[in-house]
Amino acid sequence: MTRLRTLAWAAVIAAAVGAPEARALTFLQAMTGDEAAPVDARSAAMGRSHGATGFVGVTASINPALLARARVLEITASGNVHRMQETRSIPAYDSFDAYLVESIYALNHMSSSDISFGVAGSPDGDDFGSRVGLGVTHAPIWDFRYDYTEQIRDPNAFTQPRDDLLGLNDIQSDGRIAATSLGAALQVFHWLDLGVALDVARGRQQLLTREWFVQIDSTSVGTAEISELSGTRWTLGAAFHPHPSVSFAAHWRSDLELGGDFRFSDPDGRFAWIGDVTANAAADSGIVEIRYPQELGAGVTFRPRAKVLTTFQADFTWRQWSRYAHSLFEDPLLKDAWDARVGVEHVFYNGVPLRFGFRYAPSPQDDEVTTTAFSFGSGLVRGNTRVDLGFEVANRQYRATDVFDDAAFGGASRPVDYDLVEETATGVFLSVSWATDSLGG
Repeated sequence: MTRLRTLAWAAVIAAAVGAPEARALTFLQAMTGDEAAPVDARSAAMGRSHGATGFVGVTASINPALLARARVLEITASGNVHRMQETRSIPAYDSFDAYLVESIYALNHMSSSDISFGVAGSPDGDDFGSRVGLGVTHAPIWDFRYDYTEQIRDPNAFTQPRDDLLGLNDIQSDGRIAATSLGAALQVFHWLDLGVALDVARGRQQLLTREWFVQIDSTSVGTAEISELSGTRWTLGAAFHPHPSVSFAAHWRSDLELGGDFRFSDPDGRFAWIGDVTANAAADSGIVEIRYPQELGAGVTFRPRAKVLTTFQADFTWRQWSRYAHSLFEDPLLKDAWDARVGVEHVFYNGVPLRFGFRYAPSPQDDEVTTTAFSFGSGLVRGNTRVDLGFEVANRQYRATDVFDDAAFGGASRPVDYDLVEETATGVFLSVSWATDSLGG
């Protein structure tokens, strides 16, 4: 039996499952993509924090060392639905040049959904001489989704009709980079776990920007299509358990170097809002190279009572965005960025949990652009099966430069960082997990 169990576990590889983050809606992310780090519904309800314990289906892609604490076998399917809204406004004044209100000139709505799968496990230590963890996951890690439409109306109040449509401006970005993550962990001592994971990533992106002059029925279009992107990166993790009530964890994730094919067309400079194109983009097609930055992360979990009814956890992640590079565009001069996530879970005596969380994530593009998110959720356990549900509401507000210059339609060019942008995102996360033993603990 021991031999059969050993052979069976030799075929089980590392696991983590997740749903992507709510998409950021700044124009920066139309180029870099929005992070879609794996996160299950239980983590999402706790501010997307993972602490140093690891939840079912999250461990390998976040910190592979946590695989050593997994159950004998765990399988998780996780998905999410997001609804995003972007509002862009400019100040409105009366005839005496007195400020009245921010006047909305663009209102965009977007929806998205994702599903991921994973399996993780940690067989009995007697089979390997020491406790190990193994598994596999497939989940998106970067997401390109943006749909922007702006109507240009005649600004002359004495023109008839007063709402005469002069033009339409559009930006559309679609695509993703997904990774299959393989991980393994070893319990070196009863208080120390070490792990390693390999991400094999593949993806694509399509980016379109268009300006339609309605009056003369003329359209200016720029397109960039990136396909067959592929690359790998490594994650090293450690988990430290000095006391049953406290756990610490840390991880390092390497740069992700992606290579692929591109087709590019921008005869009228439609991509000026991203930055100057490189000599590489002067060709209609060729090879594209993209580098995503390395990161360092740390987490802590605290359980104040011997009978675990309440859990506090916090995470901190730093990413070296100054190393980001894209061979089609000049260096966007991004700044290194960090984010913080905290969460709490309390399990009532009837076994029903209640979870709350908070997430704070500054943008690498601008110090003034920061996402704040609040989350909550619960779950239900029936023997070996658990269903978790999480909700998140995220918001950020900042000043930005007009992307499409109104001077092209006879209007005035607005000052730098004149427009007010507000972005909101609501997300629903659902995870279903099954394990070989009870998930009630």
